[in-house]
Amino acid sequence: MKAIHKLLFLFFITYSLVCNSQNSKSYNMSIDTLQIPDGFDPGLISTIIIEDYESSDIINSEYDISGICINMEHEYIGDLVIALECPNGQSVTLHQQSGGTTNLGEPVGTGPGIGYTYCWTNEPEYGTFQYESETTMTLPSGSYTTIEPLSDFIGCPMNGPWTIHIYDLWSDDNGYFFGWSLDLLSSANCFSEITGRVYKDLNNNNVYDTGDIPHINQAIIASPGPYYGITNTEGLYTINLPEGNFLIEQNELSDSWQQSHPLSPTYYNISIPDQEEHIYENKDFVNTVNTFCTDLEIDISSSEIGICDYSIFMVTYFNNGSELAQNAYVELKKDENFTFISSPNFVSQDGNILIFEIGDIEIGESGQFYIQMQYSCNPDLAGATSCNTATIYPNNLCIEPNIDWDNSSISVSG
Repeated sequence: MKAIHKLLFLFFITYSLVCNSQNSKSYNMSIDTLQIPDGFDPGLISTIIIEDYESSDIINSEYDISGICINMEHEYIGDLVIALECPNGQSVTLHQQSGGTTNLGEPVGTGPGIGYTYCWTNEPEYGTFQYESETTMTLPSGSYTTIEPLSDFIGCPMNGPWTIHIYDLWSDDNGYFFGWSLDLLSSANCFSEITGRVYKDLNNNNVYDTGDIPHINQAIIASPGPYYGITNTEGLYTINLPEGNFLIEQNELSDSWQQSHPLSPTYYNISIPDQEEHIYENKDFVNTVNTFCTDLEIDISSSEIGICDYSIFMVTYFNNGSELAQNAYVELKKDENFTFISSPNFVSQDGNILIFEIGDIEIGESGQFYIQMQYSCNPDLAGATSCNTATIYPNNLCIEPNIDWDNSSISVSG
């Protein structure tokens, strides 16, 4: 189901410069969370004004544009149009209203979720959003292929306003925008690189070793700026910074976890003396158990539903907590106008209540399964609203760790 929310439109013009390679400059839009409004008028508009090139400098090749990156989340990418406009009005469509029910990032439906960073480059690791959506329900962070070629920007002035347009053409969903960046070709050599790992330390030794878990999609912030790095599937992050003094810190954690390194202070101070290349490694952030929780999260989504249609519902689950979720299962309260057909995880049905088995979910683990159902063939239901509600168990309360706990554990089966 899609939920209807009130919509917000704000307009920002700002930029900050960071050089992330010897051959490119990155202009970053750093803003507060913005909800993406519905419709073409006005949509979400965010502008970076560039002023440090020569007035005669123009885009001569698609390779003059190193990359365009957006941090956002949204339900149903089939509703979205994303385009970039250059200073003289030429534009390139990055994504064009396709991809069905696939999500960007981790939307929650009731407010801002977790944004993933999506880039468009000349040498992408993925195809278009539409192509990649055929095999997944959530597009991963990474570089993607544009709908229209970046060569359509040839002739654009490099100085002036570069504007991202995001349009949501369906009202019954939501999405949030957290910022974007534009990388243009430059001969400058003015970057330094900050790298590190963020992980969940299960034996409290502040060393990344066997059994520890990468903390994925965690934001690391460098201030002033701010500048951001987002951890990958191995918990690794990179932030590229210009000359100056910076404070490097971890974004806020959930209640299940607390930072154990660094402490006193809980951040790193980095001083970059000049515009030459400097590498600052092993700026790690270590998190240990604050409260014992499974902290399970669940999301259910489907394609558009019509009279008599057979529909696939994708159920996605996460264990964001600090302990193993044993014998987990999902309870689905289905709409009375649906008939259950099949699912590999099906256990039992009692009227409109269905049970699906998952099993144990490790700390940091996520997974998916499908449920096939058919909608009623009653023509009077055309345009009607339907609701299917999924709940994941166990959902027991959090318990603070005993101060005498020696970090040992035991597993019993029989």
